[in-house]
Amino acid sequence: MPAWLLFAVSLAMGIPVAWTIVQGRARTRLERARHFERELASELLAQASGLDRLVAVLGDLADGLDGDRVLVQAATEAPRLLGADAAVLLCATGDGMLRPHPNLRQPAIRNLVVADPDDAERVVAKALGVSVAHATPLAGHGELIGVIVVCRGDTADAPARPFSPAELAQLRVLADFASRATQNARLHAGLERLKDEAEARERERARLSDELATAEQSERRRLAMLLHDGPQQTITSASLLLDACMDAIAAGDPDDVHRMLGIARQRNREAVRDLRELSFTLEPAALREEGLGAALAPLCERLGDAHSVQFTIALDAAESLEPARKTFVYQVIREAIANAIKHAAPTLIAIGAVRGGDGSLAITIANDGRGITRDKAADGMSQGTDTMRERAATIGATVAWEAVDTGGTCVRMTVPRDRMGLVTRLEQAA
Repeated sequence: MPAWLLFAVSLAMGIPVAWTIVQGRARTRLERARHFERELASELLAQASGLDRLVAVLGDLADGLDGDRVLVQAATEAPRLLGADAAVLLCATGDGMLRPHPNLRQPAIRNLVVADPDDAERVVAKALGVSVAHATPLAGHGELIGVIVVCRGDTADAPARPFSPAELAQLRVLADFASRATQNARLHAGLERLKDEAEARERERARLSDELATAEQSERRRLAMLLHDGPQQTITSASLLLDACMDAIAAGDPDDVHRMLGIARQRNREAVRDLRELSFTLEPAALREEGLGAALAPLCERLGDAHSVQFTIALDAAESLEPARKTFVYQVIREAIANAIKHAAPTLIAIGAVRGGDGSLAITIANDGRGITRDKAADGMSQGTDTMRERAATIGATVAWEAVDTGGTCVRMTVPRDRMGLVTRLEQAA
């Protein structure tokens, strides 16, 4: 058979086979394309479903105004979102460590402590006995809030499937959003706290303003009474005596003139002495320059000589008080001394100050006079006590009256450590 014929026959027989091979390859490529298309569609559908779940989760997180609740919700939703077996929420604590959140403590990690955030994935995987784990930090504004660790364990049929890039991307979005929501919730809580504090300061400022106005009005009434009953009466008497002197001069009675001038001069001296006494009792110069003990010493010496009373003063513990507070303490002590001399007829008055364990200052004015009953002590007696209470309250202090078992009365003024003078508190409140 000629060669050309043999070639023609071979070509005729090979064409159908070649065509069949070409068609088979085309069908294979088509099947592969269709399979890839189905896989891509399935993956896109899964991603779309995952994104829908992610959006729903983010929407729930956005509604939260409790930072702690936002973190717990994010850790709870993470396994559902990624199809993981579990999620562990490690929160940053004040000592720089990461510890499981109290509301999400699985028994296996109850006492877990992680020092390095980068090591959280390995530590949690080992503690839970899982083969696949991934840690995503929760951070905002440069501050590490915590770490979410999602885990998958092996099953009897197959090993754990690693997290896909799409799943990890969703986890990062969830963690980032949860971090921001937590920061926003904390900022909101901080703003609410500042608002409450501002309102409280405004209420305190208003209360202190009323308290200051009341104290000033009470002091004005007291000064008006002292001036009316003391120097004003004395000066009026001296003025009347001078009028009588003019009449005696007109009548030519020099003896009567000299007598009345002598009385008027004495009344004038009494008025000067009363005014000096009033100025001294309001706030002696020694109070600011030398302290409570030095300011009380001349007063006690003068009253002791006039009423046969012995005084002891031990106020070293009170010398650290601010000048404004010393003024009010001085006035309360002076009033307590005056009450004791006027109503109890004591022979001894002891003035002392002691610091308590909580930093408060207890000032006592004890006398050995007639004393009071325990019922009256509980009521605070009645002589000058309102004034003493008002002055003590001005610096946040309290005054109590105690009946001493051996006889006499003890006035106890307690000045808390954390309370400041009224004027100072009013300035700070403003």
